[in-house]
Amino acid sequence: VQYIYLEYVAGSLQDRLLNQKLPMENSISGEVFRTGKPYLTNNLKAERDFYTKDLLGALNAAAWVPMMADGNVLGIILVSSGHPIDGDEFNALLPIADMAASAIHRAMLAEQMQQRLQHLTALRTINVSISSSFDLRVTLNVLVNQVHTQLGVDAVCVLLLEPNTRLLRYVAGTGFRSRAVEELRFWLGEGQAGRVALERRGQQIYDPSGIQSYFINRDWLALEDFVAYHAVPLVVKGEIKGVLETFHRPPFTHQSDFMQLLEALALETAIAIDKAELLEMLQRSNQDLIIAYDKTIEGWAHALELRDQDTEGHTRRVAEWTTRLAQACGITGAQLMHIRRGAFLHDLGKIGVPDEILRKDGSLSPEEWEIMRQHPRLAYEMLSSIEFLRPALEIPYCHHEHWDGSGYPRGLARDEIPLSARIFSVIDVWDALRHDRPYRKAWTEAETVAYLKEQAGKTLDPEIVRIFLELRTLITRPAPEG
Repeated sequence: VQYIYLEYVAGSLQDRLLNQKLPMENSISGEVFRTGKPYLTNNLKAERDFYTKDLLGALNAAAWVPMMADGNVLGIILVSSGHPIDGDEFNALLPIADMAASAIHRAMLAEQMQQRLQHLTALRTINVSISSSFDLRVTLNVLVNQVHTQLGVDAVCVLLLEPNTRLLRYVAGTGFRSRAVEELRFWLGEGQAGRVALERRGQQIYDPSGIQSYFINRDWLALEDFVAYHAVPLVVKGEIKGVLETFHRPPFTHQSDFMQLLEALALETAIAIDKAELLEMLQRSNQDLIIAYDKTIEGWAHALELRDQDTEGHTRRVAEWTTRLAQACGITGAQLMHIRRGAFLHDLGKIGVPDEILRKDGSLSPEEWEIMRQHPRLAYEMLSSIEFLRPALEIPYCHHEHWDGSGYPRGLARDEIPLSARIFSVIDVWDALRHDRPYRKAWTEAETVAYLKEQAGKTLDPEIVRIFLELRTLITRPAPEG
């Protein structure tokens, strides 16, 4: 403590004395505060306490009585007068100081209890945020707001360490007057935050000039008027993740358990950062795995096309258009991915069809047709044991089912046929008719549209046909001039 503040004043000098401060060094107030012993003088002018003499002016008598509880000085009662203070008057101040100390002590205990409840509330709120959110930015914003409001700090920020550059960067904060803090950057060991991260131990500064000297990039600090600073490292599993910093403006009251609380918050924060990083790594790995799966599926489809040369390019075209039509039908999210995969794999079952049937130039015999019609069932048998492809089974298994129940392999009708398979069937027919085959030339668009309309309600879902034709019109419509 460097100064004693005059917080409550009564009498003729109230306006002059209120909120003034007396130094701990070279003042009677500081001596009484350090020793806990009362002091009386009726000749203040003869004392060496220039600060008090200057404040009290013509008043030449003064008494200082410490307010003590549990051996600690809580404050001082200072009485001054233009007339001498006798021994009885001085002694009368002692029980008054005791009663005041008792009341202040009870109030301080109640305030400490309230602070601890606020601290527990803040810890609980942050813990719930960490448990319920995988979004690190949301969690850090909750953290800085809770520290700012519940712990009574004037400003707070979190700096995270970038693993590759080893650079600490500002990521969240509140309470600052200048936005310059958002540009803070520190190498490990650089500036106060860099030292906290490098040494992995908390720091406390209670000297305004010390705060300035401890920081680089000090220009922004001049606007802030900070008088106290606390910082704790964010460490989890032995790894440094960043630094949590708090700043105080006057008046600042030191709390004995403040650093302990910050360290608890730092641990919660470090856990949240670690969890978010783990999730990001898993998501990245999962995305890489999905890409690998899809490349494998496309490779299978391409291998099938090389075997069945009549359909080169067909698989990729129907996959793209099936996905578009599914979106037009209101399908979103993961379902679209499964539909796209199903479209790529729609003829996978033909792997089990002999080449002499699959690549036969002429018409198939009834026996050969029976074998060819087994390819949806073969696809089901091949794919149903692959967990990540089960949601994509509907198209390979059901794309030859007909709206009127005349299709194969199970003779499903209407809504018994999965929506994805009904969507694919329209695209499959359209693409097959619009491209050349060895046994016929491609149909015109008008001929193909007429055929789709004819099959609507027979082999094809009439509503899907309608949506597809509207989609084709929208896509092929020329852009308006001008």
